[in-house]
Amino acid sequence: MSVPLDSEFIDRIASDPDPIVRLRLAVQLASVAIDPDATEEELATVGPVLLKLSADPDKEVRRAIAGVVGTSPHAPIDLVFSIAADDEDIACPVIEGSQALDERALLAMMEVCDQPRLEAIACRRGLTREVVHQLIRRGDEDVLASLLENPDSRIDADGYRLLHARIKQAKHAVELEQMLQARPDLPVEMKATLLSARARRLVAFTRQNSWLGARGADAVIGDVEERALAKLIEGAGRDEVAALARHLARSGSLTPSLILRAACIGRMDFVEQAFSVLTRTPARRVHNMLFSGATGLRALQTKARLPASLVPPLRVATDVYRDLAKSRDPADRRRFGRLMIERTLTAYEGFSEADKRYLLKVLSRYGGGETAVLAKKLLSEFAVAA
Repeated sequence: MSVPLDSEFIDRIASDPDPIVRLRLAVQLASVAIDPDATEEELATVGPVLLKLSADPDKEVRRAIAGVVGTSPHAPIDLVFSIAADDEDIACPVIEGSQALDERALLAMMEVCDQPRLEAIACRRGLTREVVHQLIRRGDEDVLASLLENPDSRIDADGYRLLHARIKQAKHAVELEQMLQARPDLPVEMKATLLSARARRLVAFTRQNSWLGARGADAVIGDVEERALAKLIEGAGRDEVAALARHLARSGSLTPSLILRAACIGRMDFVEQAFSVLTRTPARRVHNMLFSGATGLRALQTKARLPASLVPPLRVATDVYRDLAKSRDPADRRRFGRLMIERTLTAYEGFSEADKRYLLKVLSRYGGGETAVLAKKLLSEFAVAA
């Protein structure tokens, strides 16, 4: 500025009874406060007056200051805190957008602020891990919903576990779970947990309405849950399958039938990780045993204490996977299923008719899509021929 600021003159204007005069002064002083080229003397002069105006009885004066300060990274932190204590319609936009609020300032604010202000923080960009965790601990359902809807919020695995625990106790748990499932960064283990929780709710609902007996409900829901988990396995990234296998083993969901489902859709990487977890054998060693033929498969099956009936379909799946890996993408699900059926019918001289029917039955149940349809058709033809 070309001339020094007169603090006494400014203070007199700040006390002017006309709110329009005070509003104009507030805008001018706020502009100085966020000017990166302002001197320390200028900031020291306008600071106290601006704080006084930020508590002005006229709301439009306060709103004008908030409008200028807005998202500026140069806004004085004490002024931002003063604005944050104002009415929600003035405070929350600044809390959400201010670049002057760092992690330390946000954590301090969260110690005393109410839920609408927490919700504004939940909508911010660049939230740190500690701020996210505090939001999850302190926030109500609206805060949790805003955090989940914020595409810029990064939630780590611990945060998701904490969030899920909060959601389970929420009044609108189902809606929040749906929002949780829609998160693109949701860990695959949490996806599996949510699928299991949904299945348990369905079991409780069917029992409550007496639609099925206890055993019938368990069987139906178990199949529904397993199909959903198979879809999750099918879409999992290669870097996710190990964590998913460990999680399913801990939760008791890593069943022989789920391993078969994974094999029938060509996810042999998941099958490897499943055997690695169940046998406590390094995955590389499991891979060598899995693809070494029937002997290696039987050794894995025995060590994992799984049914011997897994060996024939896994033998077919590993052979198909190996051949596809040589010629094209082994993740080609449709071709994988068709080749498993073809191999089952033609490639294994030691397979009896009963063996082939069993393998077709496995594929009709676990192959999914066109594979299941074709396997069922061939099974019916076997029945007619018999």
